[in-house]
Parts: sequence; C-alpha cells; structure tokens
Amino acid sequence: MDKLTLGWQHTPRIVLNFAWKTAFQLDKITLNTATNPDADVSLPLNIHVFASLNGKTFRYLGDMIANAQKETTYYQVIKLQLADIDVPAKFLRLVIVPKGTMFFTDEVEILSSGKAKALPQGNDLYTEQEIAAFVKKAEIESRNQRFNEVNKQEVKTPNAGLQNGLVLQRYTSPWEDGTLLKVSPLELTTCLNTTEYIAYRLLNNTLGQISTRLNWTGQGSLDIVTYAAKEVKTREFKLIPDAWIPLKRNQSITLDPGESKIIIAALCADESGIFAPVLGFSGNKSYPEASLKIQARDIQSGLSADNRINVNVWAYFNTPFLKNRETAVKTDLLNHYVNTFFVPPQVAVPALINHDLSAFEKYIRHGKDFEKIFLFLNFRTYVQSGQDYFLSESWKSRFLKGYDAVVKLMKSQGIPESSLYLYPFDEVRNNELVQYVEFTKWIKSRREDAKIFLTVFDPAIIPKVKGSADIMQVLDRGKTLSSHSFNDSQLWLYEIMDGSKALPPYKKYRLLGWKAFAYQLKGVGFWAYGDVRGEDRTTAWNDFDGSNADYTVVYDYKSKFIPSRRWEAFKAGIEDYRLLTIYSEKVGMDAARKLCLSVLQEPGNTAKADSVRREIIREL
Repeated sequence: MDKLTLGWQHTPRIVLNFAWKTAFQLDKITLNTATNPDADVSLPLNIHVFASLNGKTFRYLGDMIANAQKETTYYQVIKLQLADIDVPAKFLRLVIVPKGTMFFTDEVEILSSGKAKALPQGNDLYTEQEIAAFVKKAEIESRNQRFNEVNKQEVKTPNAGLQNGLVLQRYTSPWEDGTLLKVSPLELTTCLNTTEYIAYRLLNNTLGQISTRLNWTGQGSLDIVTYAAKEVKTREFKLIPDAWIPLKRNQSITLDPGESKIIIAALCADESGIFAPVLGFSGNKSYPEASLKIQARDIQSGLSADNRINVNVWAYFNTPFLKNRETAVKTDLLNHYVNTFFVPPQVAVPALINHDLSAFEKYIRHGKDFEKIFLFLNFRTYVQSGQDYFLSESWKSRFLKGYDAVVKLMKSQGIPESSLYLYPFDEVRNNELVQYVEFTKWIKSRREDAKIFLTVFDPAIIPKVKGSADIMQVLDRGKTLSSHSFNDSQLWLYEIMDGSKALPPYKKYRLLGWKAFAYQLKGVGFWAYGDVRGEDRTTAWNDFDGSNADYTVVYDYKSKFIPSRRWEAFKAGIEDYRLLTIYSEKVGMDAARKLCLSVLQEPGNTAKADSVRREIIREL
C-alpha cells in the first residue's frame, strides 16, 4: 500500500467530512480503495454520500457501493463512483460502513460542473441524529440482503436419490458439514476419558412435516451427550452450524418438508469395555437408526501430570459475558483441560499497589482447582502515561507489601504460592523492554519464588527477552518457533482467532494441539474463551454490533452456556496431544512426531486426525 494511503482497522463507522468556502454544483465523486480477502480487506457494506449548504442539515445523494464491481478472490484495486449528481454543495460527508476488519483509501476525487444552481425540490434533509439512524437502518437492510444473496433458500422438494421419509446420514467428520455417508454399523476403538464425536444429518425427505423423538439405547455406562447444531451468522455473510445445543433424552424434534438438522454425538467412557449404543427415532418403524460398537481401552494410566499440556484461553471472569456465570464457566474450562486462571488488572493492581484485597478475595475463590494463577498487571498504562512513580523505591515498597498480602490470602484459600505468576505486560513491545527487564530482575531478587508469565506477539522481541520469563507464550508466525531455541523458558504457543465463528474448526482449533506436540511445547491456547465485542457484551449471538467479530467459543443459551463446534474441536486436539505423548513414550519421539507431522501436512483433510488417533490407540 502507498505511504499516502489512509487505513482504518476495527472501526464501525468511518466519516470523511469536506468543506469549501463557497458552494458549487457537485457532479461526481470517485473513491479509490482495494480489496484482499486473505487479509480480511473487503469493499465496505455501504458508502453513503450526503451534501449540505449549511453544514447542519444534509441531503442524501446515494450509496457508492450500490453499483460497485464484484469483488475477486485476490488483491484488487477498485475505483468506486457516484456520478450525475447535479446538486449544489458546500459541505460533503461520506459515511463508510466497513464489512471486513480494515478499509483503505488513497484518493477521493470530487468533481464540479460549475457554479451552484438552485436547490432541487422535494428532497428530504437529514439532521446529524437522523443521519445516524438512516445509516444504521441501511446497514441492517444491506446485511440482510447480502445474507439472502449468499444463502439462497431453495424450494424444498424430496431428494430422488434418497429414500422417501426420514433419512439419516453420517458426516465423514464432525468438523465440517461436507461429505455424507450412508449410515451403517460403525465400529471404533477409543480410550478412557477421551471424547469421540460423530455427526449425522437428519433429513425430512417428504412433502409433509415430521415429528419424532431422539433416543439412545444400549449405551450402558458410556456417557453420551447429543447436540443439535444451530447456524449462526458471521460477518462473512455465511451461515455456520457452530452453536451446539444439548438435546435431552427423548428430545422432540420437528422437521418441515425438506428440512434437515445436524446431530452430533459426543461419546466418552470412564471404564473399559465394549459398548453397543443405538441412536433411534420414535414414531414409525421405518425411521432409521445408527448402531455403534465402541471398544474403550485403558491406556492413559501411565500419563504423568508433567507430560500433560498446559491450556490457556484468557478467560477473565469479570467480563460482562462471563460475570455472574462463574460456576458454569469454571466447570466448562476444567472440562476442556484449561488449567490456567487469569486475574484482571482491575482486580490485581488494587490488591498489589493499593493493598485493597476486597475484590481480589472474592475473585480468587474461583481460582481453586486451577494449577496456575496469572495476575495480569498491565504495566503498559504506566509506560504510556510516563509516570516517574512506576518502579520508584516507593512503588517497589508498596508492591512487595501487596505481593506478600496476596500470597498470604491465596494460601488461606488453599492456593499455594508456587501456582502464582506475575503477568506484567501483554505482548510486550520494544518501548517497554527496559521497564519489563528492570521489573523482572528486581522482583526475582526480592522474592525468589516469584515467577513471570510473558506473551510475545512480535518475533523480533524473542531474543531480547529470552530467559527472563518462567513461561513465555509466543504467537507463531510461520517459522517463529522453528527459528529460535528456547533453553531457559517453558515455551507455550497461542493463536489470535480473528473472525472466530467463520474459522475452520479443524484447521484452526483442533490442530493447535498437534502443532504444540510437533514443537514439543509445554502449553497452548488462543484468544479467547469469552471475549464478546460490540454494544451488548452479555450475549455472543450478534457479530454485527461492534467494529469486529466476537472471539468467544461458547454461546449463552437460556440460563446456560453451550459449546461451539470450535471449542469441542480444540478439546479434541488437547486429547490428541495426550495420546501422542503416551505413544512417544512407547515407540519413541521420532515415530510419534512423524505421525504428528502427517496430520499437520494435510490441514484440509478433516478426518486425518481421527484416523491417526485410531492408529495410535490400536498400537498402544
């Protein structure tokens, strides 16, 4: 992009105002921009143009996107225009509603046809407040129109290639709604405390409505949780079956003609044996069923805690989305192998600096049962403000007193000091390195048991901080991990999941565990478990009420949380890591890593990880 190009990121509205000393007759407006789908740079949803003679009330001239050329799948420079305007103007306003996370322009051209003429009759004028309402309404209408264009609803008629009636088919992978197979008895071998996911499509292949009840028989002690996938809207104008709604035993299901539902079974055994569950549907003897034969083996008894991977998803319990749902959040995190607990700066800093432990005492109660407690200090605010007080002798004295009080309080609640980590900077920057290094050296010299957690976004930072942190969690940018050796720190990996709901669950979430094993890392995670953006941060169902999409991997549903397909894919990857570890202890790291790489080399094959998982279990 040219140095003279202007760019905006995560901005819900971009307003460009122009003003002239004298009025003129406006004839044409052009705007240069660019698109690049790989970088999430798209044409805006709207570019509304308003003109005014007094700068207080504006006349609407049109939407520059209305006649824009179609976007391509590669980088493209596009010139947008609004022509034949023929309206007098002294003030001009462009209101841009971005569609992707970024918008760029390097030129806006405004052409005149001469002196201002008399105002045309019959055009409505908009005040500032009315413009905002108009733009919001137009945005909603444009989004709905785009969704209808991308997700055209076909007339539902029976599929001649399938039997008439209620049809059950199995997906080759639960992580994509792609290839379907005819349902036949399925046999698989698993191991204890490991979840297996099987996805089906239930289709009403008739011209009438069908009501039935879903039920399992013959499962014995095998734990089976059944979900129905609910589609969610993404900012890419796609409908993704990402939200998994739990179904009760004997759950009623109604399907309109031609309607289908994705049904997912999550199966987990806590004792060895052979199980033969059958998925069936009541109401008609001809309704299909799916028979399974599950052999569960005990192969994990030798897996030590030292070999289990640490899991971090930055779940801050004080966010609007998670607040007042702490018990459900904690249970869900532990069920997905998360062993880290984060204390936000709004709670940690008052305790450490102001010695006010009231909020910390309430918050830390939720930290029991987590192996590692991270106190996020957010020292960036000190650096940005340029306060001399930070790291002064007075500040250090207060910090030590607060640190000792925090440790004492944690111990009183059964949380040992060994689980505590100080998290001074998030994704430390070059201009913060002096303060970061000074703080880490000082605190370790005064409290020998103090430990440091550090995140690194920029790979150029790594050599400058190597050995300074007890845990370093690094964003992998291609060759970041393979380009550095880490002998002094416990290395973890993380990813930032922009536009998370539209991301492929298998490639972006499940394979994180495999990637961690390939590099022999001690921890893995992503941003973030419960980060909801937008105007209403208490619900995760709307990706369009903010400047960028939500990051969360769970949804609020009635009074509970329900998982996303991505969250369950991530859990499967953590279990894969454990199986690879056990396998490496039996056959050696080289053989285990070879299998691991065979999965990573085919990120588009969503059935590959399950296939290799079966191979590992058979050989153990």
